[in-house]
Amino acid sequence: MPHIGHIYNLTGPEAADLDHYACVFSEVLGRTIRYRDTPTSEWNEKLRAAALPEHVAHHLTVMTELHKQGRYDRMSEDYLKLTGETPTSRLTGPPRTTGFRRREGTPRLRPSGCSA
Repeated sequence: MPHIGHIYNLTGPEAADLDHYACVFSEVLGRTIRYRDTPTSEWNEKLRAAALPEHVAHHLTVMTELHKQGRYDRMSEDYLKLTGETPTSRLTGPPRTTGFRRREGTPRLRPSGCSA
């Protein structure tokens, strides 16, 4: 088992911060989405008020805090090394069966107004 004990950072084709994700969502949904730096504790309370299981609220809160700190704003060649293929963007890659549907007429392109 050659992968036991190894850690791989599987990243997409670009690094992105939360403002970038808001821009991408804006482009895909066809309406303005803005990232607001809400205190994590306040957001966590809203997750719990929505009756999410405790472990889900905790996981989302931790992931959000790590994103806010820029911990996922990085690039790696691990995907390329493991698969021999260049990673594709969710916007430019092949369609997936996630249940998410783009708004009719929205191109499957990297949003022009977004920066990585």
